[in-house]
Amino acid sequence: MLEGGGEKGGLHLLKYLASLALQGLISQYEHEQARDAYYEKWILSVHLELLQQYKPYIDVKLKVC
Repeated sequence: MLEGGGEKGGLHLLKYLASLALQGLISQYEHEQARDAYYEKWILSVHLELLQQYKPYIDVKLKVC
């Protein structure tokens, strides 16, 4: 597939290399999106856990006011 052959072979080689580069960029983008989603979910779970820990204190303050 990567054999030479004049202009036609060179063009196919360039198309092949361009497709590899594009696939690499797409894979990198998908990886970054998955990483961001993971950290957003993790941050949300940390905040929810903190809210559950402090809920009794928040409820008491609201009832007093």
